[in-house]
Amino acid sequence: MNRYLLSSYKFGLAAGVLGALAFWVLKLSNLEPVSFTLIFGYMVIPVFLFLGIKNFRDYHNDQELFFAQGMTVGFFIYSIFGLFLASMVSMFLMFQPEIFNEYIQMNLDFLVQRKDQITEEMGLSTYESLYQSSLDNTVSDIFFDYLAKITIFGLLSTIIITVILKQSKI
Repeated sequence: MNRYLLSSYKFGLAAGVLGALAFWVLKLSNLEPVSFTLIFGYMVIPVFLFLGIKNFRDYHNDQELFFAQGMTVGFFIYSIFGLFLASMVSMFLMFQPEIFNEYIQMNLDFLVQRKDQITEEMGLSTYESLYQSSLDNTVSDIFFDYLAKITIFGLLSTIIITVILKQSKI
């Protein structure tokens, strides 16, 4: 287990640092950084998963990669990335509450714009529940949301990348 973590942590951290940097670039560009950073993460994580799993195969495992090995390395990469990025975004939101408030207001505005559609498709009680849950959002909710979304996307990406990079000497 140790060699898997040692060969993969740098890829997870590099992706996390890049994601945190993207948050600030987006904020300085007057774009909504919370949502766009997650989208940026979706674009970055497959690249770092591919590089990390390929690096493990080529330099730490004698040009051989079994499915379980690729999944283990990928797990460490997307877990480290997810924890790092979710932590950084949460810290940014705690220290700059105006970003958090803008994010909540953007979600509320979206719900108000789509009220008729949501009410028609799912009912008024569902709309009211969505609206109230958006009002009740906390920074920890965003942390867990980021972590869950990155984990699910990372898992799916890892499966595909591992199948592509799988190689044995037999």
